[in-house]
Amino acid sequence: MRRKISNIRYWGIDILAFAAIFFVVQLLVSMVVAGNVAGIFDDSGAITDYGFCMLYTSAMLPILLLVTRYESWRYRYSMPIKSSVRGLDPTMVLWGVVLLIATNIALTPVTAILPTVSRDLPLGGWTLFTVCVVAPIMEEIIFRGRLYSLMRHSTSALMSAMLSALLFGAVHGSPQVIVEGFVAGLIFSYAYILKGSIIAPIILHMCNNALAYSLIILSYQDKSAAEIIGEQVDWPIVYTVSLVVALLGMAHVLRTIRRKGRVAYKVKSEEVNSDAAATIEDSTIE
Repeated sequence: MRRKISNIRYWGIDILAFAAIFFVVQLLVSMVVAGNVAGIFDDSGAITDYGFCMLYTSAMLPILLLVTRYESWRYRYSMPIKSSVRGLDPTMVLWGVVLLIATNIALTPVTAILPTVSRDLPLGGWTLFTVCVVAPIMEEIIFRGRLYSLMRHSTSALMSAMLSALLFGAVHGSPQVIVEGFVAGLIFSYAYILKGSIIAPIILHMCNNALAYSLIILSYQDKSAAEIIGEQVDWPIVYTVSLVVALLGMAHVLRTIRRKGRVAYKVKSEEVNSDAAATIEDSTIE
């Protein structure tokens, strides 16, 4: 524990560096793209369907590249992001979706009292593609792939997952979404560590965003889970079942991250060190 606390000067700096990269790039891209690319805003000044996709994609790509370069510079290497077919596990995906829904319902007493920040997304094909395809891919690679790896250089698997999940929630804006994003981020980290593949959290993230976007299309974004579900079934029963599933499920998530994350990082470190030693040996022979 003492070692982990002393390493705060390392992962604390890494968090500040990541936040600086993320927000500075977002600001610069917004200024450059908005001022030089036609069709980003409509005549009323609102962002267009196409503009939303352009701004998002233009920011995420340099963020990924810069965070990767930062990790390589600071720690001399960056951990590879695994993408094996093990991530294509229907059972795990179904369990993950159930847990995402259960935790969202269980959190309603907390999120209901938190302030929200209205973010009106343009409706259209480009926004649908961005929210349900581009965003899950880019955000999982950045937050579960790169940021989690960055944190693992100086702290435990569980702490790394919690820090990356916290930042994942924070960049989404309102206090309500920060709480929901933090819990979702832990579940995504669980899927990544459990399956050893970035494909698993990407699929879960796609399902989560598709459900959220469907609620927006159906004009349910201003209604609570109790109001939506209560129209069809008995809310107290649904909430009780969801709370039990959420508590048991999150206990399993945290335990799995702590246990399997430690082993997975050890294996990856040994692979990286082995590759580095082989490269040095080859260069010496030449």
